[in-house]
Amino acid sequence: MRKISELHIYPIKGLKGISLQKSELTPLGLKYDRRYMLVQTNGTFISQREVPQLALINIQFSSRGFVLFDPKSNTNIALPFEIFGSTRKVKIWEDMVDAIEAESPYSEWFSTILNMECRLVYLPNSSSRLLDPKYNRGEDLVSFADGFPFLLIGQSSLDYLNQILSEPIPMNRFRPNIVFSGGAAFEEDTFLEISVGSNRFFALKPCARCSVPTINQQNGTKGVEPTKTLATFRQKDNKIYFGENLVLGSNQTQISVGDLLDPITFKPSLF
Repeated sequence: MRKISELHIYPIKGLKGISLQKSELTPLGLKYDRRYMLVQTNGTFISQREVPQLALINIQFSSRGFVLFDPKSNTNIALPFEIFGSTRKVKIWEDMVDAIEAESPYSEWFSTILNMECRLVYLPNSSSRLLDPKYNRGEDLVSFADGFPFLLIGQSSLDYLNQILSEPIPMNRFRPNIVFSGGAAFEEDTFLEISVGSNRFFALKPCARCSVPTINQQNGTKGVEPTKTLATFRQKDNKIYFGENLVLGSNQTQISVGDLLDPITFKPSLF
């Protein structure tokens, strides 16, 4: 029996996540997931790939939004769930997106902490970032996530990987949205249509991994694992895969830890 065991959102791209017991589902992903992002002054996005220190900045819910805390400087700042104002163009990968720039105190706080000039921006509901046309079923959208609204990983897949790593790693290295228990290792590779409670998801492609899984999310240091080991058995066409990218199908309600996950249809695995 497969069950949802973990749910995670990352309200600001690149920062620590927040673990949830339940979440509202939206076409962009779990509610609040990656609606904020840091950009350079020219509008190009910033991630842990370039700035591993982002992993150290904590974020928690508050009554009106979020509270950000930087342990190194021992400072914090409150951030609302959404902001309003005029839009500016920002660049994430090949996409140019209309975003709202946060007021200067936020950008100043991040610039000081990261020792680099940057701006905090927000993706408003009025802005649409379309999924890659190669995978878009028509009008599929995505937030400031790298490419897809949801990332699914089976706990069995991580358990298998940890059996062959010299030192086991936690799930947060892969920054999933949805984790499920039960089932075989890497069986998510074969999912096509998935039922979770009363909701439906479609698995569009395996997730090609960058360098972020090599970053320790507790101290921000980079290593070579798990990429080195994954390359021995999870590499295809010079890309390393771990996890499955999803979009939402029908019944946009909510998802909860403990919901049953059942694959409905299947596709061939890359491996």
